Amino acid sequence: MYTNDTTASSETVASATNILDHALHYASIGWHVFPATLGKKKSHKSAEFSGGRNWGATRDPEEIRRDFDHWPDANVGIRTGAINKFFVVEGDTLEAHGKDGLASLAAMNLPDTLQSESPTGSIHYYFNHPGFYVTCSNSEIAPGVDVKGDGGMVIAPPSVKPGVGVYKWRNSHRRRARLVT
Repeated sequence: MYTNDTTASSETVASATNILDHALHYASIGWHVFPATLGKKKSHKSAEFSGGRNWGATRDPEEIRRDFDHWPDANVGIRTGAINKFFVVEGDTLEAHGKDGLASLAAMNLPDTLQSESPTGSIHYYFNHPGFYVTCSNSEIAPGVDVKGDGGMVIAPPSVKPGVGVYKWRNSHRRRARLVT
């Protein structure tokens, strides 16, 4: 697997056990995870029924096992923001989202950092959290570029988008970079 700053997984086929294993691994490196509804960017759980925790996210391995036992087809979601010490800048694809966020990101000359790819080809750039509030946004910093900051979330590898494909890590050997503002 990988440490808190790097990854090593690029599976092309996911199973319920594999997704659970990844959720447990992410939690073991300190990331708060939750069972995400298959094919949607939302949690099976809510803060209302999870002691006030956004998305119902946890690092508790026993709770994670119970969650994935209760929702065996769940994907793994990860909270973004200070709680997990990272935020994500996502570039959408023209084909899947109608905006060429990948071109927008290429023009920004972002530093080399940990990246994942969604089944539709969107790229998620993981950056170390800067220590101040990072606002979530959609296409505000550039067309097709979303920011998943404090209070946000991402669907993580090896989650599945039915009929489309699997989320995967693109560069498992990279560390998360600091994004200079």
